[in-house]
Amino acid sequence: MSTILQALRETEGGKDRAAELPVAVDEQRRRRRLVAAGVGVLIACVLSAAMMFSRRTTPPEPSRATPLRGRGLAPAAPVPAPPPVARVEPPRARVGAEALDHPMATARPTPPVAEPMPSAPPQPSHATAPGGPAVELTALRYSPSGASTVTLSIGGAAPVTLRQGDAVNGIEVQLILQQMVYLRHGGNVFAIDAPR
Repeated sequence: MSTILQALRETEGGKDRAAELPVAVDEQRRRRRLVAAGVGVLIACVLSAAMMFSRRTTPPEPSRATPLRGRGLAPAAPVPAPPPVARVEPPRARVGAEALDHPMATARPTPPVAEPMPSAPPQPSHATAPGGPAVELTALRYSPSGASTVTLSIGGAAPVTLRQGDAVNGIEVQLILQQMVYLRHGGNVFAIDAPR
């Protein structure tokens, strides 16, 4: 008996679907007509714009205004072009006032002078980066040609040799002078004197 009930329900469900079918078909036809009308309007707009621009093959002549009489208006002066903008490299870091007071900060580099070899090896210079690791400057080789190098040990690690602009472990070599080197950690710049 359950199969008969099931068949009966399916046939009743089919009648409801058949009743809804003409409404769904009418809805689809109405949507298609609206889409077709929209596409037609769009095509008409594009064609009219193309025709307007095709008629304008030559630019229109500027209208010649007649001067106003009796008002004494002078013609407008041409506006000068703005001056060209100079390309300047952005600043990398700010050096504190105490570093600017150092005599080597403003001195011009002089060629290296041959000095006699010291009897004892130079003692490394130590500094601590503000908010950073301890830095030990073990060697400074200055060259006026720009090939200067420094040997640093950062945070007790093995020494590394760096050039101006190189960075390791967050410490960047900013400037190498004969008697000192400027280093940067984050936004802080600090100086270490050459080993003595």
